[in-house]
Amino acid sequence: MKEFHGDYEALSEEDKDLIINPKHYEIIPPGNYPDGVEYIRIAEYAIGHLKGIEAHLVGQILKYSLRIGKKDSMMQDADKIKWYANHLSTILTEKNRH
Repeated sequence: MKEFHGDYEALSEEDKDLIINPKHYEIIPPGNYPDGVEYIRIAEYAIGHLKGIEAHLVGQILKYSLRIGKKDSMMQDADKIKWYANHLSTILTEKNRH
């Protein structure tokens, strides 16, 4: 599904759900794990101990790692993972200098 930049309120509930909960965030589909597992549930567990920019960056790394090749090209997702990981490394390096 392409990005949506229209009249969201005019959409059906089904179409709104497709925008808010796209298939590429469904990491484990229903039937394979009781009701399925979406990225957000994994992130809540995996990065709940982090705060601020570090939580955001690790969340992005996790998101793109889990959906690699499901929405965009694998290389695009891999480059996003690399970018966020490099930025996290820069942030942590700076933090450790102080």
